[in-house]
Amino acid sequence: MELKRKRLDNGMWLLSVAGEMDLYNVPEFKSAVNDLLEAGAPGLISDFGELTYIDSSGIGALLYAFSQGKTRNRGICFANVTGSVRTVIELTSLLGFLPIEESVDAAIARLEEAT
Repeated sequence: MELKRKRLDNGMWLLSVAGEMDLYNVPEFKSAVNDLLEAGAPGLISDFGELTYIDSSGIGALLYAFSQGKTRNRGICFANVTGSVRTVIELTSLLGFLPIEESVDAAIARLEEAT
């Protein structure tokens, strides 16, 4: 898994995730989420456009990120969730629960609207 962090013009963070999210690299994702939320940004967008695989521990990491955002009163949104990653989220019945948008721009708009 590869993570790229980018500060957006509106102060939010974009965390781009590529590769596979599984038991072995979930701690890296959680750590990045914590670091970016602690940085005090008003929101965090995780771009999964290049994420090719997610297992149950990865689903747990998404729930963790969502709960950390809520706990810290920061907006969290997941963008570009497609293919097998989307299928896994659908199979776990989390599609309507997790904040998911079709694009980074839509995720930005959602978080800006919420603040």
